[in-house]
Amino acid sequence: MRNLETIADNLKVENRFIHFDKDKQPISYITLKPISIKKEGNFMNYKKALEGLKNSSKIKGIGFVLGNTPKGNFCGLDIDNCIDSNGVLSEEVQKIIDILDTYAEISPSGKGVHCIFFARKQGNICKKYFKYWCKCMEIYDKDRYFTLTGIAINDKNVEYRQKECDFIYEKYFSNSFDSKKGLLKNTYTHASSKEPLNLVFALENDRVLNSYWHGNRPLKSESENDFALLGKILFWVGYENPDVAIQHFLESPYFKQKDEKHLKKVLDTNYLIRTVEKIINLNVEVVHE
Repeated sequence: MRNLETIADNLKVENRFIHFDKDKQPISYITLKPISIKKEGNFMNYKKALEGLKNSSKIKGIGFVLGNTPKGNFCGLDIDNCIDSNGVLSEEVQKIIDILDTYAEISPSGKGVHCIFFARKQGNICKKYFKYWCKCMEIYDKDRYFTLTGIAINDKNVEYRQKECDFIYEKYFSNSFDSKKGLLKNTYTHASSKEPLNLVFALENDRVLNSYWHGNRPLKSESENDFALLGKILFWVGYENPDVAIQHFLESPYFKQKDEKHLKKVLDTNYLIRTVEKIINLNVEVVHE
């Protein structure tokens, strides 16, 4: 499954393409032997890459090498198993694509997504495992190549996205959160003064969050609705920021509409802390490399 004619136009002009074999080992299009992607002399232009595909059955595809260029540093985000059997992209991954707002395509498996943009990642972690909405995410800015399919998710070129990359890295790859050690505080009355993402942006771009935030309660029980709203807030502020999420919850119109019985339940116990812990454990498994 590929349509290499439709990859981003500003990728096509680069001299950073390689071929790979059935094992995804980079190979020379002349000798068909393994090559190193750390040597720019092994790269080729887009035209040669397409020609090579036609000339040898041992060449199974083309890839684009990430790394520094005079135009900027090519960085890539690889999200595995985020497209279901019906071809539907997970909501969380769609938000990531919307935030990066850069060239994105479906991976060769048909179940994942590759995003390519200009940026440098800010830490040494490259891979994290998650639950339910994707299998794992990987981010690289050098010494790696991305297989290309040309099955684009959007009509974007490769864009400069350092600020957005920093946000994605902090939210999903940061070392600041470890679900096994538990970073939840014993009190939720003092939220962090640093908000990872402006809540106004989230409310404008997430209609489900907006609906819950303003008091909609579509589920049967108050606890289920609490869980849903807190889950949405956590997604946007980051699972490593539970105190911020709880503070936003307490400031929401949804919370202010609670009756006396449910207010007492929320304020007189560790109910919110326990709820947040459940949400985090359901959504994130952190692996440090």
